[in-house]
Amino acid sequence: MKKTKLLILFISLFPSLFSQILVSDIDSGINNSRPSIIGKLNNGIFFFASHKDYGNEPWFSDGTKAGTILLKDIRSGASSSSFASQYVRIGDYYYFIANHSSGFAISLWRTNGTVSGTEMVKDLGVAKIPQGGGTILPLPMIVFKDKLYFIHEDYRGKELWVSDGTSSGTDVLLDIVSGPVGSSPSGLIVYKDHLYFFADNGSVGSELWRTDGSSGGTKLFKDIYSGAISSNTSTYPSLFVFKDMLFFGAQGTHDEGVELYRCDGTPNGTALFKDINTPIQASSYPAFIAATDNYFIFRANTSTDGAEPWVSDGTLSGTKLLKDITSGTGSTYPSQPAVINNKILFSVYNANTGSELWVTDGTDVNTKMLNEINPGTASGFGGQFTQLGSKLYFIGTDMDHGKELWETDGTDNGTKLSLDINPGALGSEISSLIEFEGDLYFNANIASTLFGNELYKFKPQSSSIGNSNKILNLSIFPNPCKTGEVIHVSGINESVDKVQVFSPLGINVCEIQNQNGLLELPDNLSCGLYFLKFNLEHYSYTAKLIIEP
Repeated sequence: MKKTKLLILFISLFPSLFSQILVSDIDSGINNSRPSIIGKLNNGIFFFASHKDYGNEPWFSDGTKAGTILLKDIRSGASSSSFASQYVRIGDYYYFIANHSSGFAISLWRTNGTVSGTEMVKDLGVAKIPQGGGTILPLPMIVFKDKLYFIHEDYRGKELWVSDGTSSGTDVLLDIVSGPVGSSPSGLIVYKDHLYFFADNGSVGSELWRTDGSSGGTKLFKDIYSGAISSNTSTYPSLFVFKDMLFFGAQGTHDEGVELYRCDGTPNGTALFKDINTPIQASSYPAFIAATDNYFIFRANTSTDGAEPWVSDGTLSGTKLLKDITSGTGSTYPSQPAVINNKILFSVYNANTGSELWVTDGTDVNTKMLNEINPGTASGFGGQFTQLGSKLYFIGTDMDHGKELWETDGTDNGTKLSLDINPGALGSEISSLIEFEGDLYFNANIASTLFGNELYKFKPQSSSIGNSNKILNLSIFPNPCKTGEVIHVSGINESVDKVQVFSPLGINVCEIQNQNGLLELPDNLSCGLYFLKFNLEHYSYTAKLIIEP
């Protein structure tokens, strides 16, 4: 071995308190299964994944390779059964829509996470697609009184359906408009032991209806815009409940526009709550974002401020503009919320910063951006909030790491890169994230493997929940060094047999044997920046290494 230098240079460290574990290489080799995680189900997670032999189909995993199984090849062969859909869990089952054969033949399915428990509930016929489009749209779904309610269009037009999990118990709840036209219901929400929605019976326009779950108990609740004109003009209206009141957007008169309404569960108690965009016929189009116990925030548009976040404590005087984030008439379109410690986190977009993460406690002064993840005009926040302990994990993108896993506790200092899954600027392509029994499950593509984009999990150390500032007294010397040189590593208490070497693009260049803290670099390493990755039992650390000419 060559003589090493005596100079010790402490290098910049990128702490990753977790080490990812491959759950299963679903589509073996370099093929990408790209798991799309739906949710927790009994003793594992339910997700869709692609396979060269089966297409994109439903899968289940208990967190082990042996327990990761294909539930059903619904559309036999390499064609996929999945498409843009919604998923609702009722008891031990997830309900979903599948494209079970060629064309647009769709059916209602359910699964309990077992092969035998993955079954078709009912063949729904051929899906109706929008004019000029070739995509099957999602079928809105909701659970009410332990049954599934969903919106579907067949020969009776688009109506509200109900299912008890059997074929005979799956049908239109009430054919509100007889014939092929349908009532086009929208905006399903449960409030005070009823299911509320908008529907058009052909005579009063699209108005507020409700049902107790029976066909006889499905009735027009209130004709808000009197006569044949609709009070609802949105395909996906936003209805939400706060402090035992139902809020939604509606238009009550010709001059009013679509504004914020409030309902106490009675027709007489259903009225305009606040005219936000005050010019005649101007609409604010209120859309719910999120709520804490004390306040809720929603998006509203005005002629002076554009589409910005508003806040309400449920009173008229307490309903006001939260912050004009993009000054003037420009809009920020806040969305993708999460709640932690009585604060609401949400995504904000503007031309100067792209999409970034913001936080509010319901006051203007404390509504601010949390550490601009990707400085400049490119977006940094990618959504997928998942809570574990006192932190929220999400997907973020920056120039140095690409798309990776981030974390936040709702503070500036606590918003940071959590796990650099694929070292380098390319990122891991993570796009799906969920917590199950203390583990975070996600899909990722790690350049140092030949697995493609597959299903991974990692477990935080118990000491790291709520505190991610673990210090590792790691030192590497010499650094910078020469190719072929022997470098010393100290400060790692656990045994590490091999150290991975990555290029800045995340390519696994080689592995080096660790001989009691001595690493002999290969002679063929070219000059430049590298990353050394130390995989410990419960976490991993990545450190910079510079090789000079």
